[in-house]
Amino acid sequence: MIKKGFIYLNIIFWVILLNIFVYANNSITNKSNYTSKKNNLIENQSVINASGMWKIESTLNGQKKTGTIYMSIDSNGNIKGFAGLQRLPGLYRIYGKASGLTFTLHLKNPNVELSTTGKISSDGNTAKGYYIMPSSSIKVEWSGKKLYAKIKKGSFKYNSKTKNLSLELDDGTSPNYTISEITSTNLKLSSGQIWTRPVEKPNSIYGVWRTAFYNQMYIMVLFDDNTVNFIIKDEYKDPPGIDMSGLWNVSSIQNGVTRSGRAFIHMDSSGLITGFGELSSLPGLSTIVGKINGLKFTLTLRSSKGIMTVDGTTDHNTNSVAGEFYIAGINKSISWIGKKANKSLENGHYFFDSASKGLELNIENGNSKYYSVKTISENQIIFKDSKVWNRRVGEKNSVIGAWDCSNNNESKFIILYKNKKMMILQ
Repeated sequence: MIKKGFIYLNIIFWVILLNIFVYANNSITNKSNYTSKKNNLIENQSVINASGMWKIESTLNGQKKTGTIYMSIDSNGNIKGFAGLQRLPGLYRIYGKASGLTFTLHLKNPNVELSTTGKISSDGNTAKGYYIMPSSSIKVEWSGKKLYAKIKKGSFKYNSKTKNLSLELDDGTSPNYTISEITSTNLKLSSGQIWTRPVEKPNSIYGVWRTAFYNQMYIMVLFDDNTVNFIIKDEYKDPPGIDMSGLWNVSSIQNGVTRSGRAFIHMDSSGLITGFGELSSLPGLSTIVGKINGLKFTLTLRSSKGIMTVDGTTDHNTNSVAGEFYIAGINKSISWIGKKANKSLENGHYFFDSASKGLELNIENGNSKYYSVKTISENQIIFKDSKVWNRRVGEKNSVIGAWDCSNNNESKFIILYKNKKMMILQ
């Protein structure tokens, strides 16, 4: 009897031990499955949250360039959108695939094709990757940050005959626009409101359209499959979206006559703008002072002939701007457009000794050059070695201004500012 009871106790012990083992094993398995599902959920959610507007930065040879990507990712990880990059001019259509937190993008415009791979952070707010420069083996690493904005998704219809653009958005709203004019860069509504985009095919409705209203930026991203992302963002929450430093060629139409000019612009990291303007609308050399906030800028131009106020908007990483200007004494605004010249840029400082007439140029890369000045007139500076620089207009005996130093082999400008800063365009 005792022996049989002992056998029963043994059986009960092993049954309990087996149940404990099974329970523990199931707990570990369930926990592992939960962790796996949680990680998968995070990865899938990160892909979905990556849709939107991204600021991109890359550095090559010490020179930082920025860009903007407008990206839409569906639940299957399919990517579509547009990209504008300072380092690679032009508007690119993008398409690709995301898997978990990694993705591959293909960028294409009429002149260039390239691919990039990258990884998005688990919160969906940052990304990094690399691409190979076209026609070279140079590897460029980039980083991206998602910009805060409210995004509405939906579809659109455009009737090219009636010029009607209608949107159906996921919040239940249905914006409707009547278009009076559409060009490669401008969309003008019958209400007079103007939307701008990076250069696209004339009369094509697709692309990234922007306009500002009450300190907010409205962006319509119209895709080829007739879907739309309608983005609303505060205009001044982000730092300047474009480095405006360089040479800008500008034009406007006044009374049926095209007027042109150029502006030499220097912009610091805070968005403060200084420079010189040579405009047929405001004769003489104009000094330029202004500020860019987000995607909008205001400039004041002063010359001996008058004062001009310029308002304009730009896009991240594009080389085009548009806006209106106002000349004191004329009770109307005039529309204008501008395009950045494709020139390399170097910054530095200069020193001019008016007694010895020695001019020293010091470039940021460490190079320096010394010139002995013979005479300085309003339009010309002649050096003792017979070298000559020209400018359209300036002040006698003053080196300040935009000097044309071009010769048969190269086009070159040296711009000397009042604060001893210098900019070389070549």
